[in-house]
Amino acid sequence: MVAICLPVCFHILAVLAGVAEGPTSAPGQTDSEWEESGMRVVWATLPWVLVVLALVSVVFFIYRARRMDTARRDAEGQLADLRSEREHLMAMLANDLNNPLQTIRLACDSFASGVADPKTLGMIRQTVERMTRLVKNVLNTTGLNSGQAKFEMREIELSTEIAAIVAAMQPRAQVKQIAFSFKPGPGRVCADADALAQIMDEVVGNALKFTPRDGRIEVAVQREGRHIELRVGDSGPGVGADELSRLFTKHAGGTHGLAIVKRLVEAMDGIVFAESTQGAGLTVRVRLPEVAAP
Repeated sequence: MVAICLPVCFHILAVLAGVAEGPTSAPGQTDSEWEESGMRVVWATLPWVLVVLALVSVVFFIYRARRMDTARRDAEGQLADLRSEREHLMAMLANDLNNPLQTIRLACDSFASGVADPKTLGMIRQTVERMTRLVKNVLNTTGLNSGQAKFEMREIELSTEIAAIVAAMQPRAQVKQIAFSFKPGPGRVCADADALAQIMDEVVGNALKFTPRDGRIEVAVQREGRHIELRVGDSGPGVGADELSRLFTKHAGGTHGLAIVKRLVEAMDGIVFAESTQGAGLTVRVRLPEVAAP
């Protein structure tokens, strides 16, 4: 394109310069003959100018068409991502609401004898409160996606908080006859209680999903350097190295909730990672900064 434009431009300039300076090649040529000669040169150059303008227009429209096509593909990709995110959120919501409903259903079955056990009633109350928190967590997850999540951070004894959550989850483990144990440890952290409940629900829910009947799930709290670690291990099939590397990504198959866990943990200045050997279970470790005891 440049190779065509530059010669034509120089040719036009040469013609104009020649017209301005007057005749140089034929001193005996009259003014009228020179003007007629100059006009012939201009008319001979004009088609080249039109060709160049046409080529520039074609190149411009091709460029614009490619830009529009790229923008269209980007918009389609964003739309596909939004649809995937919506399906991901709906799947997570359905799973999260199904678990406490199952707990309530099991508790209600115990009323078949006509005796209202205070402990069972307390469990139902805790589960209903948990469902209320889940609805709040869905809103909080939306806030995570937009960067506007709000957390009620406060100092808590991590073992005390986790013990209450584990107790509420026991009926779900009993359905599959899974041994569900908790080993407390000392340590205070600054965290959001609802976010911790959601983290436990996702991690333990994932363990319950993949641990076979008569398996085991072990929850423990322990100090690791300047952090307090919440560890959840199971006796399920585990995952391979490739799957382990993307376990906390948004499109990790059946473990989609672990992507939310990662974002919640990081929002509380913590880290989360997993360890696994194929066929030997999965262990998820959540580490939160320790707060010095008052």
